[in-house]
Amino acid sequence: MMNARRLLLLLGLMLLLLSVTVYVDIRCYLDNPANRGIRSYEVDIAHGMTVREVSRLLMRQGIVRHASNFALMCRAMGRTIPSGRYTIPPGLSPTELLSAFNARNLVQERVTIPEGSTLEDIAETLEASFGIKRSDFLSVCTDAEFIARLGIQADTLEGYLYPDTYHFEPGTSARKIARRMTEEFFKVCKARLGEWESNDEMTLHSLVTLASLLEKETAAPDEKPLISAVIHNRLKKRMYLQIDPTVIYGIADFDGNLTRRDLKADTPYNTYTRKGLPPGPICSPSAESLVAAARPADVDYLYFVSMNNGRHKFSQTIKEHTSAVRRYQKSRRSTKRSSQ
Repeated sequence: MMNARRLLLLLGLMLLLLSVTVYVDIRCYLDNPANRGIRSYEVDIAHGMTVREVSRLLMRQGIVRHASNFALMCRAMGRTIPSGRYTIPPGLSPTELLSAFNARNLVQERVTIPEGSTLEDIAETLEASFGIKRSDFLSVCTDAEFIARLGIQADTLEGYLYPDTYHFEPGTSARKIARRMTEEFFKVCKARLGEWESNDEMTLHSLVTLASLLEKETAAPDEKPLISAVIHNRLKKRMYLQIDPTVIYGIADFDGNLTRRDLKADTPYNTYTRKGLPPGPICSPSAESLVAAARPADVDYLYFVSMNNGRHKFSQTIKEHTSAVRRYQKSRRSTKRSSQ
């Protein structure tokens, strides 16, 4: 009987010692840094990776020393690691490391969409920056159902993708990028124009279309309201707008040389052969262009011509304009032609 009691006591002590040892080991593992690096790590967790696969990846990159221990901890805590590319600080304990796989540490790529970019330009920029296929992005931006859900009454998202610098996580879909850019468009419109009231003379689509013409016509902020006034005045008088950038937009594979033949070729975007605004925007306008389109200068100008220095000469009469053309546009072959 005594031997049995001593054996049970001994077994109890051994279990206690084992429990203490395991506890100390666990606490030591959880409380000490998972690695001894001094620089941040960048790790790419692919979609669908298991805890074991992630743990092995972390060990290969030197982020943890024991893959099995880290995997066991994740399972014990009922945690998984979301996919994405992360920047992980060095010297974290295993529990801190697990918590570091969050949105704050996701690596984001930056992309800048310049003002005046067309839908084609944006698609090419995104393909170069994110590897999103140009055709995939263009398909999203011409998806009638998707466009309608965004609250846009247009055939494409041309003009509604606001030009700005954006940060996206690697792998962001074309649809999410398009949605983010249109959300920024509406945000800017509300901030700069308030609640835009569409009317018979100027709908939101007409406003964006007009703003896109201003964006292509001048880079000078102070000239935008003046050119806007010319366009508004011409529309009221039912005059041809004769805006060269609209003609260029309607030419497939434009080679950079705008000819008289191009000006006579009738397309939906040729404002030399068709009166009124073109059927839609020809680029993504800036906030300044949107404001100028909504608030033209209070002037009676009907004409303007490039002075070949980034500025324009404005005129009220055809006589004044003809004189300005003779002075500033000696060569009619220039791709920057006058509005007549």
